[in-house]
Amino acid sequence: MTFTKHGERLNLMTDIASFDENESDESESSTTESPLELKENLNKPLALTNPIVQKPLQPPPKSALLNKADRSDRSVSSTSDKRVSFEMDFKDRESEIRKEYDDRLKKLKEDLEQQQKRQEAELSANKRQLDAAHTKQMEAAKKELDERLAKQRSTLEANERAQLDQLEKDIANRRQILKDRFDRELNDDKADYESKLAKARREWKEKMSAEEAKLAAEFREITMKERETTKQRLAATTAVVHRAERATSPIQILTVDRATVTDPLALPAPVVSPPSIVSSPLPAKLEPIARAPIANATTQTTMATSQVDALTAKLEAKLQDLTTATSDLQDRMSDLGAQARQIAAEPHGGTRHAASKSNKGPRMCSVKATDYDGPFPHFSAPTEIGRFSLDRNRKVTNDASQLKYLYRAPLEEESVAFDLSHGHKRFDERDPFNQETLDTFLEWITSMADSERQDLKTVTHSAEFISWRGALTKIASTPYENREGWRMACIRYADIIFICEFRTNTKQQQLESASYRQKLMTYWGYKFEQYMTLETADQEKPETDSAVNNFEQFCTVVRSRLGEGPGHRLLFAGETDCIDPSDNAYVELKTQRQFENKSQKNNFYRFKALKWWLQSFLVGIPRIVVGFRDDDGFVRQVRPMRVREIASNSKDHWAGAVCFNFLQSVLSLLKDRLTVNDMNAVYFLEWNPGWQNVGVKPAKKSDTRFHFLPDWFVERFSEETHNEADGRLVASC
Repeated sequence: MTFTKHGERLNLMTDIASFDENESDESESSTTESPLELKENLNKPLALTNPIVQKPLQPPPKSALLNKADRSDRSVSSTSDKRVSFEMDFKDRESEIRKEYDDRLKKLKEDLEQQQKRQEAELSANKRQLDAAHTKQMEAAKKELDERLAKQRSTLEANERAQLDQLEKDIANRRQILKDRFDRELNDDKADYESKLAKARREWKEKMSAEEAKLAAEFREITMKERETTKQRLAATTAVVHRAERATSPIQILTVDRATVTDPLALPAPVVSPPSIVSSPLPAKLEPIARAPIANATTQTTMATSQVDALTAKLEAKLQDLTTATSDLQDRMSDLGAQARQIAAEPHGGTRHAASKSNKGPRMCSVKATDYDGPFPHFSAPTEIGRFSLDRNRKVTNDASQLKYLYRAPLEEESVAFDLSHGHKRFDERDPFNQETLDTFLEWITSMADSERQDLKTVTHSAEFISWRGALTKIASTPYENREGWRMACIRYADIIFICEFRTNTKQQQLESASYRQKLMTYWGYKFEQYMTLETADQEKPETDSAVNNFEQFCTVVRSRLGEGPGHRLLFAGETDCIDPSDNAYVELKTQRQFENKSQKNNFYRFKALKWWLQSFLVGIPRIVVGFRDDDGFVRQVRPMRVREIASNSKDHWAGAVCFNFLQSVLSLLKDRLTVNDMNAVYFLEWNPGWQNVGVKPAKKSDTRFHFLPDWFVERFSEETHNEADGRLVASC
């Protein structure tokens, strides 16, 4: 097939036109694409598509054009000039097409950039709209949430107010119940007190009536005696007067001394002469002598009457003084007799020397704390030598049947709620007015001596002092005490000084006038012990609904020595609340008002902590379990308190060395003053607030209330004591 140059150009133009149409269609279709698609297409390699063959239209390769030219050359036998011309035309056309393609591509890129900017602007606008919508939605949601929170808050506040109102009502009801109970019990106590007061008044009136009747009888007796004496004197005077009147008749004149005439009772009886012998009247010069007895008798009668009245008044005034002086004289004579008997029993005069030495020794001790500053005196570690229990009937058994075990669960809890007033109405209480002495302690000593066949010296470990722990605690705390006094009765028997506490008159009055609140707070301590103790070691929880009683007790017996060298050998017993099974150590249980400020805590360490420390330190108890309560009697927290920490925390208020130095001084005073073994010789060791010294004085023999050593104890060891005294006498001889 023969092609002309024009035909070749025509065919080439046709191909180019078809290419342009395809490219035009492709550009038109591309304009309808989305911006994202356009962006993706820009990143793809450029490909031109032929609409006829649906294949990418590439610029005609040089080889294809050459092949076509070759075909035309082969067909028409074209010359080389034609080929050169064709190639030149082809290059021109190719450059034009490429230029046009570049222009369109550039335009397309510009359009795409503008469209992308528009899309970005639209996206920005949409984003702003979305942000605004989101902000509005967030504000609406926040507003709704705030409304819901406010509604919930108001609901919670309403519920809380309702609960608080209910709690206040419950508290008010509780207070009203407590007030009613307090009023009822107060009325009962008031009625009981009024009945006791009325009974005491009746007894006092009866006693006073009896005393008045007795005094009236004595007064009548004295008055009758004086009246009889006066009557006798008046009768004698009347006789003298009658004799004087008869003297105006004829009588025998007597020679009478004028001095004798002044006493009408001294005049001799006149001898009346017979009427026939005397017939003349009395001479005028003798009439004054005869009338003198009459005047003197009248004067003596008046004086006798006044003397009776004065004597009666003096007798009434001196009667009481005479009774008191007689009693004191009898007591003093008894003391002197006892000392005389003791001196007579010691042929070498050893007791006489000791007594004389004691009279020269000190009679009192100062209670100023500054007088006892110094190092802590030697105090041997307390050693337990025995234990005993007291049952409901206060019967002594030589065992640990009443020993309780510590309930440790409350110590591990953050808070508790122990009602210490629970069961107060059923409190099985010992008679608070019954003064208990050393009887139960002495029963244990006697039982130990009987069971082990030991003498008093052996069973007491050669003790020089025997007492309850409480007596030593009160004596030792005296240098820092300013509110509560004490009175100890002391007896020396078998070379042992027995010390027994007796209530002072002030303490007795406080006990008799104790309010319901004070009695209730006393019960709180026993109730706390019930909450914190178990009957057996394997018991899970304490039984807190049973009635509380203070009859049952467990006591430990401890020996120790105070002072250097021989010192003072002590044997004392004290009640113990419980034992901790974790380490088998005794534990004291106490209640204390919750500390709300530093001042309350300082007051505790200043006043109460001292007696807590002494009570535990004397028997070697290492810790105290404290129930911190409120004013309504509810324990809110239970915590342990170490005894040694109490002393360190109280060093700004008191010193244990001062207490034990003072105790050592008082015991030395008792040794110096009590040198005679006499169970009936009672000495008082007494102190009251405001006193600067503690002294020892003998008690009245007539007051048997303080003879606290029972007869059965003295009889049990009397033969043994006499044998020891005989042995000493033989040894001295």
